[in-house]
Amino acid sequence: SQKTEEFHIKKGPIFANFVLADEINRAPAKVQSALLEAMQARQITIGEETFKLDDPFLVLATQNPIEQEGTYPLPEAQTDRFMLKVVIGYPKKEEEQQIIRQNISGEKKQVLPILSTEDIRKARNVVNEVYLDEKIEKYIVDIVFATRTPEEYGLKDIEVLHYTQYIKRLVDDGRLKLNAGGESIVYHDPCELGRGCGVYAEPRNVLSQVGTLVKAGKEGDESVCCGGSLGSLTLDARDRAKITESSLANLVVNKPQTIVTACPLCLMTFSGPALDAVNAEGNPVKVNDFAEVVSRSVSI
Repeated sequence: SQKTEEFHIKKGPIFANFVLADEINRAPAKVQSALLEAMQARQITIGEETFKLDDPFLVLATQNPIEQEGTYPLPEAQTDRFMLKVVIGYPKKEEEQQIIRQNISGEKKQVLPILSTEDIRKARNVVNEVYLDEKIEKYIVDIVFATRTPEEYGLKDIEVLHYTQYIKRLVDDGRLKLNAGGESIVYHDPCELGRGCGVYAEPRNVLSQVGTLVKAGKEGDESVCCGGSLGSLTLDARDRAKITESSLANLVVNKPQTIVTACPLCLMTFSGPALDAVNAEGNPVKVNDFAEVVSRSVSI
């Protein structure tokens, strides 16, 4: 205040029950640090004063997954404060049409409250009243300590397997029985799993037992990246899209019905507009996760 020559604190949008942080990774480090304090300590410090936030306090945030210029990666300590992460892909054609219609009509949906903040607090208190037996408490603590000192729990020499390797072992041991189908399948070698870990044969061995495995143009060490890997983040969106198109063209050279990958990032990348372009050329093909294909063929 110029009149009194004093500073007066004016509370901002963080002082709310529900905060939506759009494109949170565009916020600079200092802003992210302030948000971390709010999410962890439920308080805000302005100068020498500390203010408690309202209860309940919930943060919903979005990230810009495409552009890297002008973005600041969230530290692990902050991402741990979020309970859920939802990866949102491209909308379906029908949904795109609905978006167009809503924008043209100018219709605004009326949002009505279904419960109060007091209702949320009461529900939270009910959860705290759930009985937890001492044996369950010890079991939870044992799991935590086993990750810290595995040798004390007989886990020192535990074998680390990728889930495709583990599924192959279940099949080889007869603990998982598969039904063979007529679906033609091509397998995509994810960069980190293939060239990074050398896991090439195991997923193909299992897939050959559930369908007809066809070859891609290039496989193994010569396979083409999906374009969505962490190593491609320095490229702009158009260059990454070209890599995705090239990778799909390499996979559909022998006209498979299904592209299978063991990487969720590859699955998401292939499920975008590039796949629509492939299907538009008259070669209908879908993209599935490895476990999804195997589960459809399990003999019960």
